Amino acid sequence: MTTLHVQVFGSGSRPVVALHGVQGHGARFRQLAADYLSDFSVYGLDLRGHGHSSWLPPWTLDQQAEDVLATMDELGLEHADVIGFSFGGLVAVRLARLAPQRVRRLVLLDPAIGLPPHGADQAAQNAMAPPSFADIATAKIVRASSWLTASPERVDEEIAENLMLDPDDGRYRWRFHPPAIVTAYSEMARPAVLPPARIPALMVVAGRANVVQPDYAEACRRAGVRVVELDCGHQLMLEKPDETGALVRDFLSADDVWLRDVTEEDLETLFEQQLDDQANHMAAFSAKNPADWDLFLQRWSRILADEGIEKKAIVHDGRIAGYIVHFEQFGVPSVAYWIAKPLWGRGVATRALRELLSQVTIRPLYARAAADNVGSIRVLQKCGFVITGHDSAFSDARGADVDEVILTLE
Repeated sequence: MTTLHVQVFGSGSRPVVALHGVQGHGARFRQLAADYLSDFSVYGLDLRGHGHSSWLPPWTLDQQAEDVLATMDELGLEHADVIGFSFGGLVAVRLARLAPQRVRRLVLLDPAIGLPPHGADQAAQNAMAPPSFADIATAKIVRASSWLTASPERVDEEIAENLMLDPDDGRYRWRFHPPAIVTAYSEMARPAVLPPARIPALMVVAGRANVVQPDYAEACRRAGVRVVELDCGHQLMLEKPDETGALVRDFLSADDVWLRDVTEEDLETLFEQQLDDQANHMAAFSAKNPADWDLFLQRWSRILADEGIEKKAIVHDGRIAGYIVHFEQFGVPSVAYWIAKPLWGRGVATRALRELLSQVTIRPLYARAAADNVGSIRVLQKCGFVITGHDSAFSDARGADVDEVILTLE
């Protein structure tokens, strides 16, 4: 394990660790940081085998992630947002799975994850014989021809940062170690692994690159990753700098409430949250004995197994804040939610419901609440629901009949 060469762009209070692709370097994030992340401190790292970091093996995915973690330790970064481009996206996912408590949000820019083996093999073979140049001018022409949308200044920066003179033969080469690149392509051909479910994640797909495989993009969507496709090639920070920059900025700056699929790992937290007496009283139509773990587990096992129920965990500041469900009740599409009592009155429920409504487009949509549950009714009304009816039913939590209101979103 070693610490990596780092360049810092900006002086904001919130740190971002940026991981480049194969044959790249940390300074490639300079423009993104300057134009769109001025409120952040962006730490551009040279991965092992690249740039000014160590070129010594091992170059495995695990080693790359451990190097990043060690560098964060040295920099005093307890946690950070992490951006990964291409191979850097694969390293970012491994880092997030290795130390999820250290990653606040995850941005994957056309990540090279689960590449087809034949394509990875061909790319690795090409990397074994990298180009060399007789002079700087030739290298500049070659780079400019492959970076057609890059400004001359951007090409000059790349030459200054990433071109080196090889003393053995007097020729110029890009600043990376070919064996490390070959290893990286081997790692990129591993079976695809999803980002951890507990970390908010954005994946920007370069639609014309064919790097992100369609089944992987769909699996990420199902896992709660926000997936956006841009009409460009793989180098999206060069081809679509404004669109890419705005997506990254808006995602990292967004209010930290998001939804993802409920997993079995969440059940213990949800069980503890529903033990609160006042919360059960206000919810009214909850379990008769909320302390019965076996009954709770049976109920949630049925919910998790029912594909007709859309069940989302509400995540706030990286922790489970409750859940929200879309299901059929009394023959009509309905929504319901539960928010941990310490988060009442802080807008978490409203933001979570708005997020669900952006995903669930069926209308009309219905909800029910105890007539005296003013807070829940207010949340629903803020999101466009209106009271359209009244009913009453027996409440196990209160041991009596309870009046309830029916709300509708047209």
